[in-house]
Amino acid sequence: MKVICWKDKRGSFTVEAAFVFSAVIMSISLLCVAFMLLYHQMVLNKAASSIAQKSALMWVDSKWNRSSDARQEDLYYRIVNDGLLQNQTYTSVLGKERELTEKAAGLVEQKLAKITEVAQMELRKFIKKPQDTTIVVNYNNQFFSRELSVEIVQRVRTPFSAITLTAKESAQVVEPLEYIRNIDLIFEYVEKGKDFDLDKVRTTLQREARVKK
Repeated sequence: MKVICWKDKRGSFTVEAAFVFSAVIMSISLLCVAFMLLYHQMVLNKAASSIAQKSALMWVDSKWNRSSDARQEDLYYRIVNDGLLQNQTYTSVLGKERELTEKAAGLVEQKLAKITEVAQMELRKFIKKPQDTTIVVNYNNQFFSRELSVEIVQRVRTPFSAITLTAKESAQVVEPLEYIRNIDLIFEYVEKGKDFDLDKVRTTLQREARVKK
């Protein structure tokens, strides 16, 4: 039995080129999408860092330290109204912002809501279409350490599928004036403590105890 082999190879180059160029175009497309996502991730990181730094500066601004009735807060508002030893989070989705009235919220939530508004405006500088982007602002007050963290979550559509990108940055809330005030207070009490006579106090307490008997 004879095996007939086709010797006519006309058109084979066209078929091979079609396969090769399809693979090349697909590879280039994948690379373009990957670099686009990488660039978008870097933009989100830059936006989160910028928002976190500005939020930390805004937090200690004197005009922010006001209660719901617009009175200037007292010297110890950090203990009473600044969420001492608390961890509070405020979430906002661009295009679906939550309404918040000053009378219904405390000082911390008012600040977080205002920071979220600023974050939305800041985000529009970096992203062309920031709709349905979730911004999460978290304030953690541990007395000696106060930290603001900003998390941006955005769902990006690609020709192949939708991918969720997340960027998170944090910044320390620092108040140089408050630090100096606390140091001065410590030195003041140290100076007063030098004149404190413990034996005199003990003698006075013993005398009072005898009188009561």
